[in-house]
Amino acid sequence: MFNLRNTALCVLAAILMVAAGCTKHGLSTDPTLVRFTSTARGFDVKATDVTLSDDDEVGIFAGEPFAVGNVRGVVDGKSIFPDKDLYWEEGQKIATRFSAYCPYIPEISGEIFPFSVSEDQRLYAGYTASDLRTASVTVNPGDIVNFIFEHRLSKIILDIDPCGRVISDVSLADVYREGTVDLATGSVSGLSGRGPVHTGLMAASAESRAYVALFMPQAVQLGLTVTADGKKYRFSLEEPQEFLPGCAYRASLRLDDAILIDTSVSFSVSVTDWEEGEPMEFMPVQ
Repeated sequence: MFNLRNTALCVLAAILMVAAGCTKHGLSTDPTLVRFTSTARGFDVKATDVTLSDDDEVGIFAGEPFAVGNVRGVVDGKSIFPDKDLYWEEGQKIATRFSAYCPYIPEISGEIFPFSVSEDQRLYAGYTASDLRTASVTVNPGDIVNFIFEHRLSKIILDIDPCGRVISDVSLADVYREGTVDLATGSVSGLSGRGPVHTGLMAASAESRAYVALFMPQAVQLGLTVTADGKKYRFSLEEPQEFLPGCAYRASLRLDDAILIDTSVSFSVSVTDWEEGEPMEFMPVQ
């Protein structure tokens, strides 16, 4: 049961909370505090208009008069809560450009920075660490900073019919895995670091396996290496393909005897929706 002292303490805590402009949920009512949100453009979530998930970590940059960089923020619902509060300057008239990226990398010091996809994306952690999304927006003083993130890399989904074989690995062969990101434009340039990327298994049945990987946007005659029953089989695109940023591609392969006799089997890809088959978790490779 509350006594008079406990009641007084509660009232005092409430007064202090109001004075600080905060609610018990951590949302500020202070109009000078810069508030950050993340929503998709319009009503539909498209391939390049994405929202983030709870507990995702983003890096936030702010221009003048803040001039701060790579402040970590945590997503909760549609709100983003930075580790460091930013406040509009009294009497500020000019708009400020804010930019953000996900996943957060503590070592980044500027809005132009190196980024690389994981060579091993067989685990979901490797895939999510490779899913670069950025946003940039110019906001008038007092307005909410609403980031609309866009996927900046390319994605491929491979539907493989094992035809009774046991697949132990599916890899992209010799693709660019490194590049330089410009948050102001969202572009990725200066590609380097060619090598394999091991894909993640996101769905499996008796007739099909679905593998997924992220890699730098590039023009390449993509090659695949499929390891099944201890043997490696190689496939390649019919011709060079321009893999565009924020786009997903799908290909289908069968590991039947007729195909595996030929060591230079080609395949083709088609553009698909980024969110189609979005993996929630990866399955262990069998």
